[in-house]
Amino acid sequence: MIGQGPGALVATKLQVPTAPAGLVRRARLDALLDRAIVERHQLVLVSAPAGSGKSTLLAGSLVDRDVDLVWLQVESSDSDPVRFWSYLTAAIDSARSGVVDLVEPTILSTGGSADAVVDALVNALADETDPLIIVIDDYHEIDNPTIHTGVERFVELSPEPVGIVIATRTD
Repeated sequence: MIGQGPGALVATKLQVPTAPAGLVRRARLDALLDRAIVERHQLVLVSAPAGSGKSTLLAGSLVDRDVDLVWLQVESSDSDPVRFWSYLTAAIDSARSGVVDLVEPTILSTGGSADAVVDALVNALADETDPLIIVIDDYHEIDNPTIHTGVERFVELSPEPVGIVIATRTD
């Protein structure tokens, strides 16, 4: 757990999954992901049915890249804006120390208002020059339209070295 008390975050939701030892590489998909990173695409959407290997593909392909990689494993309870933005900020903080200190007060004081939180998060990352890839896995679990709007805005406003990868069962 990260922190203590009822708002504590579960650390394992922020860990990049370990690719299996016998991972069969998907050369075409690896090449597409590599191109997206090299060309600094702001958003990569990986959409496929349950069990098709989205998380395995991303963990196996992205972990070897020369970028900072952060991961958020979403579950249905993360449809609460405070919870979602707290987890996303904590994930980013694992590679960009200090982001939580800058953004968490806004999350808590606004009840997770996407407009305010995205502004604070983008400002916290504004001076970044090193590539950062943020994976949000199982995004289909989020059913809150305000979070969707906030994530869309975050993608649009993120500084150039920040790339967001969304893995989902639905577009």
